[in-house]
Amino acid sequence: MSHCGYLSTLFELDELVEAADALAYEINKDKLTLGINSLAVTGVSGFVMGGLLSYRTRLPLVVVRKEVDNHSGYSIEFTRMLRDLRYAIVDDLIASGDTVKKIISKIAAHGENDDNHANHELLKIYLYKSDTYASTIRNGGSPFYQINGVRIPIFALYNG
Repeated sequence: MSHCGYLSTLFELDELVEAADALAYEINKDKLTLGINSLAVTGVSGFVMGGLLSYRTRLPLVVVRKEVDNHSGYSIEFTRMLRDLRYAIVDDLIASGDTVKKIISKIAAHGENDDNHANHELLKIYLYKSDTYASTIRNGGSPFYQINGVRIPIFALYNG
Protein backbone atom coordinates (compact mmCIF):
# COMPACT_ATOMS: atom_id res chain seq x y z
CA MET A 1 0.00 0.00 0.00
CA SER A 2 1.41 3.39 -0.91
CA HIS A 3 1.76 6.04 1.75
CA CYS A 4 -0.75 8.12 -0.18
CA GLY A 5 -3.24 5.23 -0.07
CA TYR A 6 -2.66 4.69 3.63
CA LEU A 7 -3.16 8.38 4.35
CA SER A 8 -6.18 8.74 2.08
CA THR A 9 -7.83 10.64 4.93
CA LEU A 10 -5.59 13.58 4.00
CA PHE A 11 -6.08 13.34 0.25
CA GLU A 12 -9.80 12.70 -0.02
CA LEU A 13 -11.64 15.92 0.81
CA ASP A 14 -14.72 14.26 2.32
CA GLU A 15 -12.57 12.02 4.56
CA LEU A 16 -10.37 14.96 5.58
CA VAL A 17 -13.34 17.12 6.57
CA GLU A 18 -15.02 14.24 8.42
CA ALA A 19 -11.86 13.37 10.37
CA ALA A 20 -11.10 17.03 11.16
CA ASP A 21 -14.67 17.60 12.37
CA ALA A 22 -14.57 14.54 14.64
CA LEU A 23 -11.16 15.40 16.10
CA ALA A 24 -12.01 19.09 16.54
CA TYR A 25 -15.15 18.09 18.45
CA GLU A 26 -13.10 15.91 20.85
CA ILE A 27 -10.31 18.47 21.23
CA ASN A 28 -12.77 21.31 21.91
CA LYS A 29 -14.35 19.23 24.71
CA ASP A 30 -10.96 18.34 26.15
CA LYS A 31 -9.47 21.81 25.96
CA LEU A 32 -12.07 22.88 28.52
CA THR A 33 -11.81 19.86 30.81
CA LEU A 34 -8.06 19.19 30.50
CA GLY A 35 -6.87 22.73 29.85
CA ILE A 36 -5.19 22.00 26.50
CA ASN A 37 -3.67 25.23 25.17
CA SER A 38 -1.68 24.01 22.12
CA LEU A 39 -1.49 21.25 19.52
CA ALA A 40 1.80 19.60 18.51
CA VAL A 41 2.42 17.79 15.22
CA THR A 42 5.23 16.49 13.06
CA GLY A 43 5.58 15.56 9.40
CA VAL A 44 3.63 16.60 6.35
CA SER A 45 0.54 14.61 7.30
CA GLY A 46 0.60 16.06 10.81
CA PHE A 47 0.91 19.56 9.43
CA VAL A 48 -2.09 19.11 7.10
CA MET A 49 -4.36 17.80 9.87
CA GLY A 50 -2.81 20.04 12.53
CA GLY A 51 -3.43 23.19 10.51
CA LEU A 52 -7.11 22.37 10.11
CA LEU A 53 -7.45 21.47 13.78
CA SER A 54 -5.64 24.60 14.91
CA TYR A 55 -8.15 26.64 12.92
CA ARG A 56 -11.19 24.68 14.13
CA THR A 57 -10.16 24.64 17.80
CA ARG A 58 -8.49 28.07 17.90
CA LEU A 59 -5.43 26.47 19.50
CA PRO A 60 -1.91 27.46 18.43
CA LEU A 61 0.12 24.89 16.53
CA VAL A 62 3.61 23.67 17.45
CA VAL A 63 5.35 21.95 14.53
CA VAL A 64 8.29 19.67 15.30
CA ARG A 65 10.16 18.90 12.10
CA LYS A 66 13.37 17.29 10.96
CA GLU A 67 16.23 19.71 10.62
CA VAL A 68 17.37 20.12 7.03
CA ASP A 69 21.03 19.25 7.52
CA ASN A 70 20.70 16.71 10.31
CA HIS A 71 18.38 13.79 9.58
CA SER A 72 18.39 12.59 13.18
CA GLY A 73 17.70 16.00 14.70
CA TYR A 74 14.47 17.93 14.94
CA SER A 75 13.69 21.65 15.00
CA ILE A 76 10.60 23.28 16.38
CA GLU A 77 8.33 25.99 14.95
CA PHE A 78 5.58 27.69 16.92
CA THR A 79 3.11 30.54 16.72
CA ARG A 80 3.70 31.98 20.20
CA MET A 81 6.12 31.68 23.07
CA LEU A 82 6.24 28.15 24.42
CA ARG A 83 5.45 28.94 28.04
CA ASP A 84 3.72 26.43 30.22
CA LEU A 85 2.41 24.40 27.32
CA ARG A 86 -0.44 22.08 28.17
CA TYR A 87 -0.46 20.40 24.80
CA ALA A 88 -1.92 17.53 22.84
CA ILE A 89 -0.17 15.60 20.08
CA VAL A 90 -2.03 14.97 16.82
CA ASP A 91 -0.63 12.10 14.76
CA ASP A 92 -1.77 9.45 12.31
CA LEU A 93 -0.89 6.44 14.48
CA ILE A 94 1.44 5.09 17.15
CA ALA A 95 3.63 2.23 15.97
CA SER A 96 6.96 2.20 17.83
CA GLY A 97 6.27 5.38 19.80
CA ASP A 98 9.40 7.08 18.44
CA THR A 99 7.50 10.01 16.92
CA VAL A 100 5.70 10.75 20.19
CA LYS A 101 8.99 10.54 22.10
CA LYS A 102 10.70 12.93 19.66
CA ILE A 103 7.91 15.50 19.95
CA ILE A 104 7.96 15.29 23.76
CA SER A 105 11.75 15.54 23.99
CA LYS A 106 12.00 18.46 21.56
CA ILE A 107 9.33 20.46 23.38
CA ALA A 108 10.90 19.59 26.76
CA ALA A 109 14.35 20.65 25.50
CA HIS A 110 12.91 23.97 24.39
CA GLY A 111 11.59 24.50 27.93
CA GLU A 112 14.98 23.65 29.43
CA ASN A 113 16.65 26.22 27.16
CA ASP A 114 14.19 28.92 28.22
CA ASP A 115 15.57 31.34 30.83
CA ASN A 116 12.38 30.93 32.85
CA HIS A 117 12.42 27.12 32.57
CA ALA A 118 8.92 26.87 31.16
CA ASN A 119 6.88 23.89 32.27
CA HIS A 120 5.37 21.78 29.47
CA GLU A 121 2.88 18.95 29.91
CA LEU A 122 1.53 16.49 27.36
CA LEU A 123 -2.15 15.99 28.21
CA LYS A 124 -3.51 13.78 25.43
CA ILE A 125 -2.75 12.15 22.09
CA TYR A 126 -5.23 12.22 19.19
CA LEU A 127 -4.82 9.65 16.42
CA TYR A 128 -6.62 10.16 13.12
CA LYS A 129 -5.62 7.08 11.14
CA SER A 130 -5.51 4.34 13.69
CA ASP A 131 -8.28 1.82 13.12
CA THR A 132 -6.23 -0.93 14.76
CA TYR A 133 -5.59 1.14 17.89
CA ALA A 134 -9.24 2.24 18.08
CA SER A 135 -10.33 -1.38 17.76
CA THR A 136 -7.91 -2.39 20.54
CA ILE A 137 -9.39 0.26 22.84
CA ARG A 138 -12.97 -0.79 22.03
CA ASN A 139 -12.04 -4.39 22.85
CA GLY A 140 -10.67 -3.57 26.29
CA GLY A 141 -7.10 -2.56 25.38
CA SER A 142 -5.34 0.33 27.06
CA PRO A 143 -6.46 3.80 25.97
CA PHE A 144 -3.18 5.18 27.34
CA TYR A 145 0.36 5.76 26.12
CA GLN A 146 2.91 5.24 28.88
CA ILE A 147 6.13 7.25 28.98
CA ASN A 148 8.44 7.77 31.96
CA GLY A 149 5.84 6.27 34.28
CA VAL A 150 3.12 8.70 33.15
CA ARG A 151 -0.05 7.46 31.43
CA ILE A 152 -1.21 9.77 28.65
CA PRO A 153 -4.80 9.28 27.44
CA ILE A 154 -5.32 8.51 23.77
CA PHE A 155 -8.27 9.24 21.53
CA ALA A 156 -8.15 7.10 18.38
CA LEU A 157 -10.51 8.02 15.58
CA TYR A 158 -12.14 4.93 14.14
CA ASN A 159 -12.52 5.12 10.37
CA GLY A 160 -13.99 1.68 9.79
